[in-house]
Amino acid sequence: MKIFPKCQSETDFAIGITYDGYATPCCVMTGTNFQQIKDLLGNKVEQLHILNGSLDAINNSEAASIIKQSFDLNPMRTCTWVCGASIKVDETAAAGDSRRIKIKRDS
Repeated sequence: MKIFPKCQSETDFAIGITYDGYATPCCVMTGTNFQQIKDLLGNKVEQLHILNGSLDAINNSEAASIIKQSFDLNPMRTCTWVCGASIKVDETAAAGDSRRIKIKRDS
């Protein structure tokens, strides 16, 4: 399945940090979904821990590269669920009030 990783395409998209200090591609991958990253990376998951390097070092790590490759080769279940369709902002709903932005999913 093709996914549209928002963590790779949006300039203001925030990473997630688990309660125990691991950087994740997005906030959806924290909590119980983090197990998918652990399953994908095995021992390399330690490269994502904030005590093991700067965010730049984490983003350039082998672990981060494996996650990025998974987007094209075999996306994690949560990535497929969250980023399985491209999203467009409905500009007419957003005009004048940023709190009322409506998102449309392309099928």
